[in-house]
Amino acid sequence: QGAHVALEDAHHHLVARTSSDNHGAFRFPHVRPGHYTVRAGKAHVGHGSAGVDVQAGQTATVQIVLQ
Repeated sequence: QGAHVALEDAHHHLVARTSSDNHGAFRFPHVRPGHYTVRAGKAHVGHGSAGVDVQAGQTATVQIVLQ
């Protein structure tokens, strides 16, 4: 099982949740343009976060290291 992943807007409001796959990949489809924080965590592994800017019509990529 992958990590739990949350997407928060600039005001720290939860926008969406998902889980990563076994390789750590995840997607949040249909996200409006703006600045977001992605938070990820997995029991007995750790947690981490990273900021990401979403542009209209583009796919944003973010890497998070769980510590």
